[in-house]
Amino acid sequence: MRKVICDYCKKEYYKKSAPSKITKYNFCCRKHYNLWKNKYPKEIIDKFSKSHLGKSWGKHSEETRKKMSQQKQGKNNHNWKGGRFNLKQQIRECYKYKIWRSNVFQRDNWTCQTCGKRGGYLCPHHLKSFAIILDEYNIKTLEQAIDCKELWNIDNGVALCCECHKLTKNYGGKNKKRGNI
Repeated sequence: MRKVICDYCKKEYYKKSAPSKITKYNFCCRKHYNLWKNKYPKEIIDKFSKSHLGKSWGKHSEETRKKMSQQKQGKNNHNWKGGRFNLKQQIRECYKYKIWRSNVFQRDNWTCQTCGKRGGYLCPHHLKSFAIILDEYNIKTLEQAIDCKELWNIDNGVALCCECHKLTKNYGGKNKKRGNI
């Protein structure tokens, strides 16, 4: 702890910092920093923010934010699964999936086939897992998925309410994670 004087209100206060983190300016609170900042031209403040303040006070430049974003995209992202998610998302957004979904709901009369609940929010469930079909037929593109007949077979689908859908053995890739394929 060292004794410093606030550059805005001139009040003495104690600051906890290592000697290597001593800055040119000191403020007893964030409010005083903001008031001080509004007194001076932007060029002075930007120079001060970049050279003397840590992450919590200064802002990243546009270029730095772009670089940080690019470092976490694609294969560098911790959620990367080999690009499969993008394909699954494309399939779920295509016209053929919407038709399949609608046909499954219509066949099942908009009723959950497990608990019998009618209406509400229903989920179309593939009896043979969506991921297994993609693996089995080695589907890598949307065009291949559209041409795959088993993916769009309404006998492979069933209407379930969200609660019952979560209880299925292959919901969310459970079957694949356990190695039960």
